[in-house]
Amino acid sequence: MKQALTEAGYRGTEKVYVNAHGTGTPMNDSSETLAIKKALGEEQACAIM
Repeated sequence: MKQALTEAGYRGTEKVYVNAHGTGTPMNDSSETLAIKKALGEEQACAIM
């Protein structure tokens, strides 16, 4: 995700829409959330859909 954001020119101050669409299991949801937070930072990942 970080590489894709870098290639897209993301500067860290813009809003990013992430359509989380994993399997909906507790393990997948927590892993997916952690990956998004690692890529965007805790504050930017506050509204995961």
